[in-house]
Amino acid sequence: MSRKGFCKTCRKNRWVTSGKEVCRPCSYPVGTCLQCSYYGKIYVDDLCYCCYQYRQVATKLKTIEENFQSKSKYNRDLFQLYLTYIRRYRLSYFHATQASRLAAILEQHCWPTINCWNDIYTLSKKYDLDHANGKDNGCAVLKIGYMLVELGVLTPKDEDFSHHIATKLCQLAELKIGLATTDLADWLKRSGRRDATILNNLCYIHHYFEWGNQVYPRLDLLTVHESKIIEFVGYLAFQGYKPSQQRNHLQVLRRFFSRLCYLKKIDVNPCEKIQTNKTHAKINIVTETEIKLLYAYIRCVSSPPEEAFYLALILFFGFKTEDLLRATIELSSEQRFKIVIHQSPRSYGNHYYNREQVLELPKKPEWLERLQHRFLKRWQHEYSQTTQTYPSQRLVLPRNHHYTRPLNQHTLLKRIYAATTVATGHKITPKIPRQTCGH
Repeated sequence: MSRKGFCKTCRKNRWVTSGKEVCRPCSYPVGTCLQCSYYGKIYVDDLCYCCYQYRQVATKLKTIEENFQSKSKYNRDLFQLYLTYIRRYRLSYFHATQASRLAAILEQHCWPTINCWNDIYTLSKKYDLDHANGKDNGCAVLKIGYMLVELGVLTPKDEDFSHHIATKLCQLAELKIGLATTDLADWLKRSGRRDATILNNLCYIHHYFEWGNQVYPRLDLLTVHESKIIEFVGYLAFQGYKPSQQRNHLQVLRRFFSRLCYLKKIDVNPCEKIQTNKTHAKINIVTETEIKLLYAYIRCVSSPPEEAFYLALILFFGFKTEDLLRATIELSSEQRFKIVIHQSPRSYGNHYYNREQVLELPKKPEWLERLQHRFLKRWQHEYSQTTQTYPSQRLVLPRNHHYTRPLNQHTLLKRIYAATTVATGHKITPKIPRQTCGH
């Protein structure tokens, strides 16, 4: 028999066994787990709670996978990607619940082909597949998206602006300015601009009309006048925007209204006669003292080989953070390797400049060769521990060893900031040593 009372072992108000006055968790024996060698409470079959939970969930997942009747072959492939993702981590009971819910949805609905992260977010919003822990985290659709990035089907989430572009177009449509947002999106796409530039243009246009709706009731395309543009530029200056930012806003608006004039939606471009002061380009470079400190940090044999190598690539070879994140390694011998840079397509007009970017570091000076050997030794050790479901020999590897997809940019910045802080006493953004390289 059991009753509600205070356990004499843990002194908590729980259901305790009559006579022994001990709750159930405290009644378990203490020993060493057969699976993970953890010394603590042993639950079933000489296993601790975590290992017993892992075994139960792994069995449940195997049963779900065997009984899964997919609506389409594409759905089955997506479900396999999800299972691959969660099996890399310590399984818990909410993984079994989430897998059951995902399997039920994929058995009833044919999912469309996922081409960008906006499709991922759309599916995530349509189907509630977060963990059943009372928090908005661990979405199954996002896990599938991460696996598609690892496969090379999708670009990394930080570099895909499709969702932000769609959101900004919806916000423009809500302002009701008398413009079909689909026409605006098509025009920006046909202009050959990158998604990041398209997003910036949409943000500038939305910023103007959002301000206009607050100052002037029902501002639309036909009521825009030169005086209102001048007033908006003054508002930006009052809000502390830099002259370069004011100029960028005005350039986008001038191009936008010029397009509307061409389509004969308005008669006059209100930005045509407005001019802003040109700002001189400013190059920030590392001081001579900081260069000596960074150089000493890179050459020092006791400095972390990864951080020192990244700093050397930025300071002496002009690498950008996106170059480091996308780059891969080709091993030419046991002590030599090449760095292959995977840049996004670049063009100027109708001329494309997409030559293969391969860097084979020189053997001289001696400190650079020693740094290469130290880095390669460390890299090979890290790569051997990394889960290589879809092998990709990336230059920058994650330290949790769970995947080989590109790292988040903020994670790389933390490593560079930590290295520059140790070297100079304060953090330096990668842009400054890169501009120093060009200077």
